[in-house]
Amino acid sequence: MGSRSIGARFRSVLPAAAGGLVAGHFLTYVFLSPAGPQRAAFLRQTGHGYFPRAIAVGAALGAIAMGATAARGFMRSAPASVRISLRSLAIRFAAIQAIGFVALEVVERMVVHAPLAGLIAVLPAGFMVETIVAGAISWLLCATERAVATIVRAVRSVRRRRRATVIAYARRGVTSDRRQLATFFGSSVTFRGPPVLSIV
Repeated sequence: MGSRSIGARFRSVLPAAAGGLVAGHFLTYVFLSPAGPQRAAFLRQTGHGYFPRAIAVGAALGAIAMGATAARGFMRSAPASVRISLRSLAIRFAAIQAIGFVALEVVERMVVHAPLAGLIAVLPAGFMVETIVAGAISWLLCATERAVATIVRAVRSVRRRRRATVIAYARRGVTSDRRQLATFFGSSVTFRGPPVLSIV
C-alpha cells in the first residue's frame, strides 16, 4: 500500500522533472556560452532553435507540478512513512533529467546533422547542471507540500479550538442560567429542554 502511494505521489510530480529537464538544458548552454550572440549561434548549429517554445512549455509543466503539490499538501493525511523524501525525489529527478538530456542532445544533433563528437564537451556540464536543477526543484516541491500541509493543519486546529471554546461557553452559560433561575423561583422551576423552561 505504501509503495503504491509513493508511486502515485511521484507520478504526480513528473511534470516538474520535464520542466527541470528543459530548464537544465537551457542553463547548460548559458554556462557553456555566456555571451548572448555566441550562444544563439551555437544553439542554432546544434539544433536548439526550438528553445523559446520549450522554455514556455517547461514553465507550464512546472506550474502544473506546483499546483499538484499544493493540492496534495492540502489533502494529505498519510503518515510520514509513505511520503517521498527530498533525497529520493532529487535522485529520481536527477536520473530522469540526465537521461533526458543525453537523449535530447543526440536527437537534436541528428536532426541538424551536427557531429555527435561535440557531446564530449557538453555532457559533463549538462549532468552537473541537471543535477543541481533536480535538487532545487525537489526541495521546492517538498517545501511547498510541507508548508501547505502545515498551514492547513494550523487553520483546522484554530477552528477546532474556537468551536470547543464556543461550546464550552454555551454550556457554562446554560448551567449558570439554570442555577440563577432555580435560586430565584425555588424548586418550582423545571427544564423541559434547554433553553425552554416552565414555572409550575
